[in-house]
Amino acid sequence: MASLTLTGVAGVVLTRKRFIVSSLNKKLDMFKIQEKAMHGLIEDLQIEHFVRKKVSIENYERSMKNYETSLAEINKKRADIFARLSETLKPKEAVHLIADEEKRARDVMIDTQKRYFGHVMMDKQYYKRMMKSLRWELLELKRIREMTEGGKA
Repeated sequence: MASLTLTGVAGVVLTRKRFIVSSLNKKLDMFKIQEKAMHGLIEDLQIEHFVRKKVSIENYERSMKNYETSLAEINKKRADIFARLSETLKPKEAVHLIADEEKRARDVMIDTQKRYFGHVMMDKQYYKRMMKSLRWELLELKRIREMTEGGKA
């Protein structure tokens, strides 16, 4: 009777863990979609300002600031979710997931650098803020990975 109760409790714990992991993964997917949308809006704004000259400098700067703030919030929320995932998953699973996210951030960095140095409509302030945000995200992911690998998370 006692073993049946323990088995039932273990099943509930595993089901809850799967639910938490699934929920956090869905949130990560949602943030990836939001991030892509923000990058699209930024690119459209830059085209409208630099190429078509339809957006004034004041509107451009205000919109860029709003978009960059939104991107920074998305990156912070993603880092928070990765911290929660690293606590929920087995260390090996968490390290693999974090490595994938670090690769994504590096790929975005490389793409941003190519666009900036390839002289594709990107102003210097946006480039600097974007790179700073990505460096912060990579440092946070590194910290979480090190905690997970060290068994602290």
